[in-house]
Amino acid sequence: MVRVRRSSLHATAYLYFETVARLGSVRKAAAELHVVPSAVSYQITQLEAELNVPLFHRVSRGVQLTSAGETLLYHVRRAAAEVERGRDFVQSLSGQLAGRCGLACVEGVAVGPVVTALVSFWERWPGIRVGVTMGSSLRVFDAVDRGEADLGLAYATADSPRVKELARAELALGAIFRADHPLARRKTLRLRELKDAGLPLLLPDPSIGVRGMLEHALGRDALRLMPRLETNSVLMMSRLALAGAGVAVKTRIGVEQELREGTAVFVPLPELADKSQRLLLFCRHDGLLSPAGVALAGALGEMVAALAAA
Repeated sequence: MVRVRRSSLHATAYLYFETVARLGSVRKAAAELHVVPSAVSYQITQLEAELNVPLFHRVSRGVQLTSAGETLLYHVRRAAAEVERGRDFVQSLSGQLAGRCGLACVEGVAVGPVVTALVSFWERWPGIRVGVTMGSSLRVFDAVDRGEADLGLAYATADSPRVKELARAELALGAIFRADHPLARRKTLRLRELKDAGLPLLLPDPSIGVRGMLEHALGRDALRLMPRLETNSVLMMSRLALAGAGVAVKTRIGVEQELREGTAVFVPLPELADKSQRLLLFCRHDGLLSPAGVALAGALGEMVAALAAA
C-alpha cells in the first residue's frame, strides 16, 4: 500500500513550481499568483533544496526546466489531475454530477461540432464545467499524455503518444466553396478544373496533415497549384471559402450548417479519393476518467459517431 509521506513542503511550493514552469518566468508567475517575486523564488529554492536537484536553468529571458524539472512537472500535473478526479468522484456520491473536465481539441472541430455537442451536453449536465484548449493535433496528443487535459479530439498522426482510443471517424476530403458557383452542381472535380474556373485555392500549410496527403497524391503537380492562401487555420480556410474568396480543401468539419442550408457545397476530389482524415476521441492510456469525464466522453463519442455516419 502506498502511504502519504509527510514533507516539509506544502502544496504552495508545487503550485509555484508549476506556474513558473508554465510561464517560463518567476516574475510572470508572481504576477499571476499575486505575490512578490521573492516569495516565488523562495519556494522554488526550498523545493530544489529538499529534492537536492536543480529544477530550472536561469537564462537571460527567464527560466527553463532541467531534465529533473521536466520529470517533476509531469508528475505534479498528473497528481493534480488525480486529486481533481477524486474530488469529482466524492461529489458524485451525492447524486449530483458535477466537477470539471478538460478537453484539448483541434481548432476546426472545437468551433464546429463540439459547440453543438456542448450545448446538448449542458442541457443534461449543467453542473459540469468544461475547460477547452485548442492546438495542433500533436499538441492535443501531448496535452492528454501529460495529464494537462482529460480528453482529446485530434487527427491521428504517425507519431502520436500512447493514448486510449474512445471513438473514431474517417472523414472524407473534398472541395468546399459557395453553392452559387457554376461548378457547384458537379459530382466530382479536379483541383486543376477549380483553378481554371476562377476559384483560387485555399490550402492548409505543411503543419496540417491534409497538405501532405495532397502533395503525395499530386506529386510535382502540387507545386504548380500556387494557392491563394496557405494557413494553419482550418477555420480561416472555411470562412474565406464561404465568403467566396476561393475553394478550401478540407473535410466537412466546421461548415456543416452551411452545407445543410445549401449555401455551400462539398465536392469530392478524385486526387484524394483514397485519402481521409481520421478524427480520434481519446483519453490517457490508463483510461481513468472522473464521472464528469465519463459523461463528457459519452457525449463527444456520440458526436464522433454521427460524423462517421455522415
